[in-house]
Amino acid sequence: MKVIKRDGRFEDYDLNKIKRTICNASDDINQPLNEGDLKAICDLVEDDIYENFSESVPSNEIRNIIEKTLRSNGFSPVASSYINS
Repeated sequence: MKVIKRDGRFEDYDLNKIKRTICNASDDINQPLNEGDLKAICDLVEDDIYENFSESVPSNEIRNIIEKTLRSNGFSPVASSYINS
């Protein structure tokens, strides 16, 4: 899977990058996620990506999926931090 960046470049999909950005967003508001929550959120995000995209996914779609997943699982403050970072 490739990620299409805003400037049109392609990057390899990297779940660790998603995990890192979610961790940073939660740390920024002093609401760190435990490993179980982080894994569950990342699994849901990854499932959504692979269900809706086959070969490539725009980076803005990944951002939307992460925000939606965080909000729908009770992490709205983290979602807001993520979007504002």
